[in-house]
Amino acid sequence: MELRKAVDNLCIYDPEFDYIAERFVSDVGTNSEKHSVRTMDDLKDALNSYFSVKFLEVCLHGSPGMIYLNDKTAVVGSYINKLVTNANFLQKESRILFDSCSIGAGDPGENFLDSLGSGLLMGKGGIAGATTVDNVVSPLFSWTSVYMKPLSFGRLKVYRYDVMGNRIGERTVDRHGLQR
Repeated sequence: MELRKAVDNLCIYDPEFDYIAERFVSDVGTNSEKHSVRTMDDLKDALNSYFSVKFLEVCLHGSPGMIYLNDKTAVVGSYINKLVTNANFLQKESRILFDSCSIGAGDPGENFLDSLGSGLLMGKGGIAGATTVDNVVSPLFSWTSVYMKPLSFGRLKVYRYDVMGNRIGERTVDRHGLQR
């Protein structure tokens, strides 16, 4: 068995987005790691190689309520819960951000986030968020590398969960951080 590593901040990403992961590690601060995933085995390894994660950013491809791995495998939120066999993967009151395209859109997006709340955040509480539109990914701009397309009317859904995995709060913000 491989030893697990304690990190505060973890970015799980598609190798296509390596520059985003590099920026994550440099911008988020000390005790940050990035973990590239191509397949389901890679995702399972990423979710079980670390512990005590306070902030998890997932930068993969997506559609409403679904993430897609590099090998085109589709993964729903409830299946992510089954992949995590490490009870200490997340800290209490951790934050999870899916900046993959459209994951938070519509009822499928809501169900995706709620399944994470009742799974990964059960016993810990915390926040899960996901974008509702396709994102622009660009290494050309120094101030950001992933952002909602201008004029997309995109939103970020953010839900808070208690230690029982129940949604206790929600907020939707636009691309400028204004609550809608």
